[in-house]
Amino acid sequence: MAKSSRVYFATASLDYAPEIARALGEIIIAWSYSEFVTLALFQSLTDRNYGECATIFGSIPTFDGRVKLIKNVAKSNETKDKHKEIFDALEGLRGLSGTRNSYVHQSWTASADGTETVTFNYLEPKSSPGRRREIKAHDLLNHAEAVRRKATNLCDEILKVFPQAHIEAPASIPVSRAQKNP
Repeated sequence: MAKSSRVYFATASLDYAPEIARALGEIIIAWSYSEFVTLALFQSLTDRNYGECATIFGSIPTFDGRVKLIKNVAKSNETKDKHKEIFDALEGLRGLSGTRNSYVHQSWTASADGTETVTFNYLEPKSSPGRRREIKAHDLLNHAEAVRRKATNLCDEILKVFPQAHIEAPASIPVSRAQKNP
């Protein structure tokens, strides 16, 4: 990929790119759902009430930290080895969290003419291809869809083991369980 000689300016709004703004909204909702499903797993493993679990989860600032907590709880009550599918699904979500973090924590910029949106990761060396990422709405939407699929898969796996869990697959996503129970 050829280096761009364009000039970029920090942006505080995506008014110039509503399709990107909408796609970011989809990412936020997808991750919110994944956090809810992950919290339901924690609640099922600990058999505590929702408020206690939400308080504990809220005190852990990263998704990765929450996954580690869940794995430690499962290990202590010997659940992890018994329910490999749940933890494989959880790892699938964890694998997407780095991409989410890059969207949230990198510097968002716009070309002077507003035709291009780029994020910069200033932790990467100037020569690194990972320093600059052009943002396209379809890439953001693909990420949101991957998160929804993996969170729904996790939800299905949780309900196989913990049918009392207080979660449901979202009706708007045509997943096998949702289709069986319209």
